[in-house]
Amino acid sequence: MRSQLLAYPVVLTPSKLTGFGFFISSRDLPELLSFGLSEGDALKAAAEDLALVLSTYKNGNRPLPAPSRPLAHERLVVPANLLGTGQPDLQ
Repeated sequence: MRSQLLAYPVVLTPSKLTGFGFFISSRDLPELLSFGLSEGDALKAAAEDLALVLSTYKNGNRPLPAPSRPLAHERLVVPANLLGTGQPDLQ
């Protein structure tokens, strides 16, 4: 049986400080904070950073928070290391 792909909701916030770029945050994983010059760059950075955050949970023997259902203003991000052909066991 194939396991479900982990996808966490994130919020893209335009940077008011610089006037360009996007910050990304996650209500499920407060450790996940990313930035990119474009929406695409920010989402790619979030996927890479999400993989790192989840690995810290796994390496610290901490349970992974269950992904929340996305709200209307949120986007789903899949960890970069899970975008390939297989999904490692993170549980």
